[in-house]
Amino acid sequence: MFELVFSLFWVSIILICIDHIRGGTIMIAQFNRFELQMTKRQAQSAAHQGECDRDVMQLLALPEIKRQLKKISNEDLSAELREYGAWDTEELRNRTANEGRIVWMAAWDIVENR
Repeated sequence: MFELVFSLFWVSIILICIDHIRGGTIMIAQFNRFELQMTKRQAQSAAHQGECDRDVMQLLALPEIKRQLKKISNEDLSAELREYGAWDTEELRNRTANEGRIVWMAAWDIVENR
């Protein structure tokens, strides 16, 4: 029995270390049409006071973020952003800018609400 408890203790320590190395637990920002996942650390890197554009660009370059964005249609992405009323129709035609906007919004959602 002692060996089992001791083994479970070390497994939990190893999992905590792996989680820390990976950058933390995966968090989910849910929108009406889709969701985006990133670690809390990734979200914090792009949701802070001051200029965030460079930090958002770094997140956009990550394969795991690219894969998620690729699955979102242009229509769903622009429709989601249109609901916020912050961009006009012409601005919402720019897929690259929309991806940056939604990743920035996802980061803030995770930092503030999760």
